Amino acid sequence: MQIDLTQLPEGSTRLEMDLEPGSIGITPEDAVVEGPLGLKLHLDRRGDEIWIRGKIHAVAREECSRCLVEYPETLDLEFDVFCAKVQNPNVVSPRAVDEEDGGVHFHDGRVLSIDEEIREAVILGLPMKPLCKESCAGLCPRCGEDRNEGPCRCARAAAG
Repeated sequence: MQIDLTQLPEGSTRLEMDLEPGSIGITPEDAVVEGPLGLKLHLDRRGDEIWIRGKIHAVAREECSRCLVEYPETLDLEFDVFCAKVQNPNVVSPRAVDEEDGGVHFHDGRVLSIDEEIREAVILGLPMKPLCKESCAGLCPRCGEDRNEGPCRCARAAAG
């Protein structure tokens, strides 16, 4: 996603769009996202400095860490990006212009790309230990049956 800075006015601007995960570099190895990412941006431009506050809505396919069932995980994420113009873009390589430095994202004064920030927000927004539900009973460590579907063979044998 590129923002044309020559068209971005001073002050506050709001943008809403849908992005395909692949268009910002999210691969299936990063996250399996169902449908497009819903993106809402609030841009505040003051000269060459731009403060971006973004919200992302997405649905990712996750595998429950207890019962191994796939389920949809709704992600409502927020991120902030502070952008400043690199002083002399002819001295710095184009790759360095797109990279962050200490929390500041640099741009060349013409185009701003925040693909990496969006990608990073989605990846960091995924749960570290995904659960299909808080009360998931998981798999029995002895027989491997899903204890969400009722007592497993071990429990039935112990009871009977």
